[in-house]
Amino acid sequence: TPPHGHLGVPPLSRQGRAPACILTDHLLQPNGAPPCCSFRQPDDFLGSGDPRETKMLITKQADWARNIHEPKAAVEMYVSAGEHLKAIEISGDHGWVDMLIEIARKLDKAERKPLLMCAHYFKKLDNPGYAAETYLKIGDLKSLVQLHVETQRWDEAFALGEKHPEFKDDIYVPYAQWLAENDRFEEAQKAFHKAGRQGEAVRVLEQLTHNAVVESRFNDAAYYYWMLSMQCLDIAQDPAQKDAMLCKFHHFQHLAELYHGYHIIHRYTEEPFSFHLPETVFNISRFLLHSLTKDTPLGISKV
Repeated sequence: TPPHGHLGVPPLSRQGRAPACILTDHLLQPNGAPPCCSFRQPDDFLGSGDPRETKMLITKQADWARNIHEPKAAVEMYVSAGEHLKAIEISGDHGWVDMLIEIARKLDKAERKPLLMCAHYFKKLDNPGYAAETYLKIGDLKSLVQLHVETQRWDEAFALGEKHPEFKDDIYVPYAQWLAENDRFEEAQKAFHKAGRQGEAVRVLEQLTHNAVVESRFNDAAYYYWMLSMQCLDIAQDPAQKDAMLCKFHHFQHLAELYHGYHIIHRYTEEPFSFHLPETVFNISRFLLHSLTKDTPLGISKV
């Protein structure tokens, strides 16, 4: 927190001539010695004339305090003069979160610009809770959603999305991307699907399937191909994509059957024990040989 206390200013002999509005009326010494400058408190100006002139005087005194590196006093006087943007800027640059909280809570919700500046500094100073409070105060739900997404506070984002479905894409798409970046592809696929991003959901599933095949997890690959086929069936509800998606549906169903069968063959050859009878394994092998009349899918061996 910033330091407290009365501000003293060096004598004019070192400081130079100060604006008349800043000096008290009794500064000249009887013996003609250089005057000693001191700040007048903001309350001293109240009731002393035109309010506009009062504001101007306080603002000038605040500017002077800022220039001589007395930020605490400058903030207090800027607030008294209603110069909230300057007060917020100084407080934010000095990391005075308590001062920012005090200013933000005193401001009217109609004063968007200074409140948005407070929220900016709250984010910058790693206080997302106060930033969220400020966005709620002015009703800026879009910025609130972006804050939750940027800070990965997904539960808060989902709760907000339930109440305001118009932000569904703003929440679930970055969430799905975050999941994919952290190798949580299956959850990412579901998030894309929930966001209505079928294309992205299919691409994530294709990546999942490829990873499963490369890692010889053929049963997982079969499951992902089945999921892909169901995704294509959903997209086929669109008349413009119906033919292409139905073709993909049958293709992915076929691959799911192949990898499911090959999973049993692979385990029979790689593991010392099997729960399947030799006749069962033989019939699955026949099915695979008859089905692999064209290109052999990745990971499946005929040997």
